[in-house]
Amino acid sequence: MDFSKANIPQILKYSMPERFQDMSPTDFEDFIAQLFKEMGYSVEQTSYSGDFGADLLITKSRVKTVVQVKRYASSNKVGVKDINQVIGAKDYYKCKNALIVTTSDYTAPGKKLLNQSKVENWNWNKLQNEISKAYLNNKDIYEYYPT
Repeated sequence: MDFSKANIPQILKYSMPERFQDMSPTDFEDFIAQLFKEMGYSVEQTSYSGDFGADLLITKSRVKTVVQVKRYASSNKVGVKDINQVIGAKDYYKCKNALIVTTSDYTAPGKKLLNQSKVENWNWNKLQNEISKAYLNNKDIYEYYPT
């Protein structure tokens, strides 16, 4: 989906309370790509499959970062297998940094590997904060759209 012309705050009104589960995984990748563009990154999207563990390659200040996007339900945590994929992608795409963005959180072994491997990570709380800064005037979705 091309989010560059979309009314993103309106989309967020319905998608954020559902942790983007109403969006397809590919649309969610496209949305995260647009978020990074909004944050001043140049963004290259990989193919939706066969991507060697990378969904996005983002660059800012000449620092290239590989990004893996996981649109998981809150009960489905990112684990070691997912983290190993982005570690491999970092080398494959010759990036300085690696980042995993999820609508969930990380397992205990996953957190340990993240710390050991220095993979950056955005859990649901961090993702909400970045979305709020980019699109909702630093407000959470319920403050931006009071009921």
